[in-house]
Amino acid sequence: MFTFSHLLRICVIAGLLLATVGRAATSASAEPVSPQDEFVWQWQNPLPVGNNLLDVWGSSPDDVYAVGPGAVVHYDGQNWTIVLNDVGYADAVWGSSATDIFVAADSDILHYDGSQWTPMGAWHVKDIWGFGPDDVFAVGGWKGFLAHYDGNAWTKVDCNSHKSYYALWGGSADDLYIAGKDGLIRHWDGSACATVYYDHDESLRAIWGSGPNDIFVGGDQGVIIHYDGHRWTKSRMGSSDFSGIWGFSGDDVYAAGEGESYGNGSVMHYDGHQWTRVYETSIELRGVWGQTPSEMFAVGDGGRIHHFVDGDWHQVTRSVSDASLECIWGASSNDVFAGGSSGTILHYDGRSWRPMTTHTEQSIHAIWGFSGVDVYAVTSAPYGMESSILHYDGHDWSVTDSGVQQYLYGVWGSGSNDLFVVGDHGVILHYDGQNWTQMQSGVGDARLYDVWGTGPNNVYVVGASNPHWNGVVLHYDGHAWTSLDIGQEKHLRAIWGSGPDDIYVVGGRKFHFDGATWEPLGSTAGKDVWGTGSDDVYILDYYNKVFYYDGSSPWWVSLHHPEGLIRALWNSGPGDLFVVGDEGGIEHYGPPSTILPETHFLPSILH
Repeated sequence: MFTFSHLLRICVIAGLLLATVGRAATSASAEPVSPQDEFVWQWQNPLPVGNNLLDVWGSSPDDVYAVGPGAVVHYDGQNWTIVLNDVGYADAVWGSSATDIFVAADSDILHYDGSQWTPMGAWHVKDIWGFGPDDVFAVGGWKGFLAHYDGNAWTKVDCNSHKSYYALWGGSADDLYIAGKDGLIRHWDGSACATVYYDHDESLRAIWGSGPNDIFVGGDQGVIIHYDGHRWTKSRMGSSDFSGIWGFSGDDVYAAGEGESYGNGSVMHYDGHQWTRVYETSIELRGVWGQTPSEMFAVGDGGRIHHFVDGDWHQVTRSVSDASLECIWGASSNDVFAGGSSGTILHYDGRSWRPMTTHTEQSIHAIWGFSGVDVYAVTSAPYGMESSILHYDGHDWSVTDSGVQQYLYGVWGSGSNDLFVVGDHGVILHYDGQNWTQMQSGVGDARLYDVWGTGPNNVYVVGASNPHWNGVVLHYDGHAWTSLDIGQEKHLRAIWGSGPDDIYVVGGRKFHFDGATWEPLGSTAGKDVWGTGSDDVYILDYYNKVFYYDGSSPWWVSLHHPEGLIRALWNSGPGDLFVVGDEGGIEHYGPPSTILPETHFLPSILH
């Protein structure tokens, strides 16, 4: 089991840098070489990973694997560690023993022989099931296929479909059942496939059976279908989606999926007569497995792993917070603040992240400060109430009503008596060291997302105007706000610069200002931008990719990172980048930690 001392030592290496073609600012004729080849991505919250985990399987309770987009993690009876990273979208895991394990990952199947992982080459597989090292089946594809491995090679068998296949189970090689899209169930008898159930309704995503006359299939909207050897009977257990089913007998079956509330997860149990919800957690579950009824594992979104032992379920992954994080700012690499839903602000002191008491339940949308003891944050506004402006003095957060009932999205200042806050309906608030006052923006229909400047007489605001969400850029010269036309036909979300002649704006399009001209940077969209100078700039795009510019190369270098929805980034230098996102996810990019996990493993690289 994990202990606190273990956690202090765990630094998971969750992704290695790939020097790939980035966004070309001015050229696309040659591949760049990353100036940061020695840097890696490491999860800081949760641990060991924050990647969604979709499936779980083990050869014993002390040898368990969980897989998901970008990672394969392993449990040795004491600790969970990453054994593979950058494996693409891993959907399923199955094995015949501890030295014969198969993982379905994107357009490949990875095989572990007890010493190394080898790509086998296959198709877009969604599930794997087998009966030994030389008798393994896989299903998947946009148009369903069934493939067989005979110990030497994978070959497709005659079981194609016009519907996608999602799940597979069988009692023997000539008695397989396949579940798929729109309520499709097919049967393979060793020579041909036949459709045995099809209701044109909810997709079916999980299947397990205790024998050929006792099969359970789970799917969307609470669907459970049971086969008793004669007919298929459909029932509905609420409206939650089921993604995983596992059991030990016909009267001891578990289904994992969504909980009663949106975004929650749950495990349901069937005792031969009825289904009962036996466990619920705050994040959706995807897969469940156990070797005996006394010890099971369930995995789900945000890298959460849950363990059933001694008659009780509990989460074994460690997380400071499950809140969605959407903003981050730091005074230094050892003094970083991240904010998000329900008034959450987490603080990093160079060793660990800890939650802070903020005295508000309003979601935090932006954080900015002058030092680690002079930090500001702005919030949403519950219906009929004012949004808030928070201030941290190094000891506690204080909360001030903003005076407006609009959401606030951005904060920046040139000094303690010159602070700007922006938000919905063209709101711009200014603080002179004593009072907050509302300024005339001239864009009352606009949602203003971000603010940045070089001084009290040179401030920029970006956003989007209703009803078509065209981009908005405002400039303040110390006297009045004026609108700028930089060709922003799409919404704009963030702004940062190193000086008056080096400014970046991102949103539906990306722009750079050199002091005279606003130049578009490609056609892709961006969510956030931050840097420490003209030779150290990071941009986060809408595909959760991070791009780096060193100021000299014409290339924006793409920094490959683990899967997950990232919302914001901040850095103190080229080797110290933080990104935050959903479900409390925090990742750090920089030199590998000198403190390795207790297993002293290094992740494998698959080419």
